[in-house]
Amino acid sequence: MTTELKKKTPEERTLDAIGWLVSYITGWLVFIPTYLFRGYVVMVLWGWFITPVFGKEPPAFILCAGLVLFFQSLRFMPFEYKEDISVPKKMWVLNVVNYISSATCLFVGWLLHLFM
Repeated sequence: MTTELKKKTPEERTLDAIGWLVSYITGWLVFIPTYLFRGYVVMVLWGWFITPVFGKEPPAFILCAGLVLFFQSLRFMPFEYKEDISVPKKMWVLNVVNYISSATCLFVGWLLHLFM
């Protein structure tokens, strides 16, 4: 199967670049609240489980968000390589997965907290 490469006009290339840039910027604008939410989840779970057992008060919200970023940087999540998925789209998928996993952790932690 052969693929023909269509030459784009300068206007089409400009529109592609603008679309990619807007998508990339909005991806980052969602990325930041994602990690702030995950920091909130760490702070709440710490207060529910670590404080009663060890008597250690939860760290500040910003410190929890920083810890989430630190540990996230140690975790490697490779993406399957697909030519039709752009970098901004990958960022959106990662952010959605992060929100869902954080909300799930918070919900399960809340359920466990009910039995303490």
